[in-house]
Parts: sequence; structure tokens; C-alpha cells
Amino acid sequence: MNKAQLLIIGMALGFGKDHEVFADIEWDADTAADLATVGTIEKKDIFSAAPNGKSIFSFKQTWSNFDKLIEIAAKNGETITCQDLSKSLSDSKSAIDMAVEANALAIVFTPSFWVGHMSEMENIWYSIATFKRKDVDFNKIREEVAALEGRKTRIAQLEEMGIEIGDVRSELSRGSFKDIKEKLAAHGDHLRLEDLKIPYDDGDHALISKTAWDSFDTIAAELMQHGEVPDADFFLFKRGERDSFLKKAFTHNAQDKIFNRTLFKGRPGELTKLFDSLSDVDKDKVDIETVLSEVMEDSFTLDLSEETVMSVKDLLSPLSSEIKIPEGWAPIIPLGLKDLWDNIDVVIQKLEENGQFLSLDDLKTPSGLGAEPVLFKAIRMGHADQVMAMIATSGTVIDEAVLLGLKDSQGNTLLSVLEEAEKIELLLKPEMWAGRTQDFISVVWDNISAATQAKNRTAFEDTLTKANTMMLRAHGLKLQVQ
Repeated sequence: MNKAQLLIIGMALGFGKDHEVFADIEWDADTAADLATVGTIEKKDIFSAAPNGKSIFSFKQTWSNFDKLIEIAAKNGETITCQDLSKSLSDSKSAIDMAVEANALAIVFTPSFWVGHMSEMENIWYSIATFKRKDVDFNKIREEVAALEGRKTRIAQLEEMGIEIGDVRSELSRGSFKDIKEKLAAHGDHLRLEDLKIPYDDGDHALISKTAWDSFDTIAAELMQHGEVPDADFFLFKRGERDSFLKKAFTHNAQDKIFNRTLFKGRPGELTKLFDSLSDVDKDKVDIETVLSEVMEDSFTLDLSEETVMSVKDLLSPLSSEIKIPEGWAPIIPLGLKDLWDNIDVVIQKLEENGQFLSLDDLKTPSGLGAEPVLFKAIRMGHADQVMAMIATSGTVIDEAVLLGLKDSQGNTLLSVLEEAEKIELLLKPEMWAGRTQDFISVVWDNISAATQAKNRTAFEDTLTKANTMMLRAHGLKLQVQ
């Protein structure tokens, strides 16, 4: 802010002429002229430093007259928010930091200012070191804010039932809540998500221990039984500088307690939202493809009843358009799901009844993580036999383009994936290589490991012999016909 703006703001706050914030200001005709040209004072001016580098928020008197600043901002159609008070202003300090130093916390946390902003208020409060706020009764402030909002806090509700907040946190942290459950039931109530959020004095929530996370399945089941369904925002909940529920889960290697099909059933969008919030390091600790596929699978009903008419288009259509597809993914399709492949013989029959079949191009359709072609997913699900049978019946020649040209999302060839699945025998069929034994050697034999060669040498030689015999017989039959 400039000198003229500082004078107006300072006078509104009741600063005397000799106040140190006015140290470099001359009270003369030039200053008076400057005052005459001051237009609207904006919120950014209020939060900028004075010409001498000081911030008005470093003085207790500012906080005593904080309502004046709110009025100044309002005249310009602006509102001073919790975010404004939390951002760094001077010397890496926020307005709240300066209020702490000015011993003005009680003024900062005037209930009327925080109506409609309970979460922000709590977050700011718990970001302040415990010893710096020990003289302010925050519980009272919190209840007064709630009362102004026309409600009661969960803490007040529990106290009215005769339930100690410490007991709730203690039982949940031990992973057992039998006593609390019974006390709540006696009052027609039940465990709620809010109960897990009730913070300790340092801002930590109830699920800070490994014991609590070891029992989270039970806790979550109890919550969801009563319609208390944890979403992505719940797991990201935190106060001050303490860890969120999500962070604590990873700390105790309990991420699987969160990322599973039971917790996110019917809610793939919430699952991907939470996954997207993770760091790259933590993402590597979650088998998101499996979990998301399972969640999607739970929302997909594979109807194999006799009257069902099935089409290839149905199998290639994305399961949901409601979820954000993560970067590097393809839409999840029915043909990429384990449930479908576990019933693939019936699916094929249904398609044939409708005069359709799955082609190699269909099997190359990407689905899910890495935009993985479904044929590779199916092989890794244990259905290599069906995949290779479909490729063969579609009229595709098994050659270099297929075995070495088709690759998964990691660059592995179809041949190497079949070898990994120990399904090389699917390529040891004489009729597949009759008249093409050189291709059999150069494409298959020369591109598998020495261990696989040693294990299958006899079968390879047998395939070569029979393939050559089939070619000679076919050639002899052709001569006879001629």
C-alpha cells in the first residue's frame, strides 16, 4: 500500500499520529494532496506491506478493530476470507502468525467472523502451535460458531449423550468401539464419520495408530451399515499440519484398507479421484487397475440368461462415462473384465447365436491402466487358450506380425507374454506351421529363452517333423490330382 492508503487504513484502525507504522510519513501539504487522490482501497492494499515494510496485522490494535477492515473491503464489494488470513504476507508470516505474536488470538477467533467457515477456522486453529493457543477456549468458540449457524457440533451432541470425546477417540485408536457403539445405540444413534474426525489438541484425528488401521475394515463396515459412506474428501481430511486419513494409512502400510472394491463399490469416480491425489511414489503402492476393475465389475451385470442377445458392440462399449479416466488409461470395457473372461465360452456361444465373433482387432482394443489391449489382460487372467483359439478362428495367420508385432503397454510381445504364462505349447501345433517351418524357427524358437528351449526341445522337434510331414502330404496330394 502507498502512504496515503496507509493513512486512511491506519486512522480507521485508530492508530495515533505517532504510531510506528507511520514512521516515514510526513504530515504536510503533499501528504494531504495524496489523500485527496486516493480512490477505492482494495483488499490487496490491506494485505500489502506499509512503505516501511511493516504489516498492519502485526499490531494488536488492528485485530481489536478488525471489523473496520471488513467494512473497508466490503465497500469495494470484497470479503476478507480465511484464505486471506492464512497466506504468507511478510517475512514468510501470515496474518494469523502475526496475530499469535501480537497475543490477539482471542480477537481473531471471534465467533461471528467464522460463521459458515467452521472447517477453515479449525484448520487455522490447529496449524498454530499448541503452546501458543493454550489460553484461548477453542471448544467454546467452536460451539458459539455452530450456534450462530443454527446447529450443534458433533462434540456437543456426544456430550449430551454422556459420551466423553476422549473415550470415542481412545476406542477408535485401539480399533475397538464396542462400548461407544452400545452407548450411541442407547440414544438411537450410531457411529458417524464425524466421530473419526474429532481432533485431538494437536489436530490429529482418531485413526493415527496401526491398531486402528488394522481394524478399519470393521470400522468402515459399521459406518456404511448406517449410510455413513467415506468418500475421497473424507480420506483427505486433515487439520493443521497433521496427516490426513489417507497419509496415515500409507504410514502404516494400510493403503489396501482404503483402496478396495468393498469400500468403493458403485463409486469408481470417487476411487479415481482419491487415487489421483496420491504422489507418484504412493501410486506405485496401489494396484489401482485391479481395484478399479473390480469396482467396475461389481457395477457390471453379465447377463448370460438364455434369452439374452449379445453383441460385440456391447462388449467394447465403455462401462461408465461418469468417471474421469486417469492419464495413461483407456475406458474400461466389459471385454477387459475378469468376470467376462471367466465365462468366455458362454459369451462366445452367445455371440455365435447372434452371427458374430471376436476378431483380432476386437482383442486389440485397449482397456484400463496403460491402455492395455484386452488380449494381454485375458492371457494374464489365465485365458491364453481361448485368446489363441479366437485369433486362429478369426482367420489370422500366426506369424511374426502377430507374435512379435503385438505388444502390451510395457512393450512385451505376445510371444514373451505367452512364454511368461508358460503357454508356449499353444504354438506347438503342426497345422499352424505347415509350409512355414522356417518361420516357426525364426519367429518362435529364436525368440524364446534358453530355459524354455530346453524345456520344450522335444515338443519343438516333434512339431517341426509333423509340420514338414503335413506339407509333404499336401504336396503329394496336389501332384496326384494333377
